[in-house]
Amino acid sequence: MNEIFKLTPWSPSHHLVSIGCGSAWWEINLVLQHPAKTLLLIDPDNQQLNETAIQESIHYFEGQTGKQNQTEIQFLQKKVEVAQLIDQSAHGIWIFNALHELDSPSLAIKKSFDTLKKGGRLFIEEEISWTSRIQHDGCGKALYFESEIDTLAIEVGFIKKSVQQKDQKALYLIYEK
Repeated sequence: MNEIFKLTPWSPSHHLVSIGCGSAWWEINLVLQHPAKTLLLIDPDNQQLNETAIQESIHYFEGQTGKQNQTEIQFLQKKVEVAQLIDQSAHGIWIFNALHELDSPSLAIKKSFDTLKKGGRLFIEEEISWTSRIQHDGCGKALYFESEIDTLAIEVGFIKKSVQQKDQKALYLIYEK
């Protein structure tokens, strides 16, 4: 988790957004270790993303880290494609292994661009199709090639800042507005 903070650091005054976050397990762990001012979680699945799940995660990670949550956490149970986001309000946006599950990845990336402040970063952690199109083990949806994700981001105005291999399946892709 600290690796993500090193790749796209934020400060306690920053506003963060996570798209397709599910129960927000990773996101809550991150902001407990490195607080932000706010974290907006967006996922349409109200069975996963709800007040109870968020509070359970906060409680769990407070116990694990010995730290108190200092980040204001909000959530929207909506698809990002229809969510009303404030332009130029976020310092960082995360998409953790969810880009392939979105109904309209191109619209999600466009909304990310619009929502980020100048200099803000989009961090995508995604399993990748390497040489031929493969399906995600968990959901069965097709995975993107790195070049396809680059095209989606660059077409709306992002600049690719870095790529790092996470493991044998996934990459960390970082784009800046």
